[in-house]
Amino acid sequence: MARSGPDGSGAHYRFLLEAQDGSHPVDLRVIRSVPSQLVAIELGGALPAEEEFTISPEEPGMQGDGAAPGCQVGIALTLLVPNSTPAFADAPLLERGTDQIEDELERMAALLEAASSASSV
Repeated sequence: MARSGPDGSGAHYRFLLEAQDGSHPVDLRVIRSVPSQLVAIELGGALPAEEEFTISPEEPGMQGDGAAPGCQVGIALTLLVPNSTPAFADAPLLERGTDQIEDELERMAALLEAASSASSV
């Protein structure tokens, strides 16, 4: 939607997030980016959040004998829960956030493996 800098920072997207309880409008802004290393975003919606995706080469020897070098991907999610949210809601929010990160990592792994397979053919 919005123009971004050469590294992607400043980009702004609006979309519907599909969840078990229906769709929710989300505003996503890229707030910081280091090409091939880091993307940090802010998510505005029913429950604002910040996410940081980091990519780094695997440590030497982690691939096994003869395996191609890989990378490690990390996701840090910070849910910005309003003070007015009752304490009993904390555990379900944490569980949903953890589930969301696991889903994102699985999708990224599938995309990376598919891209790796396609480039080696």
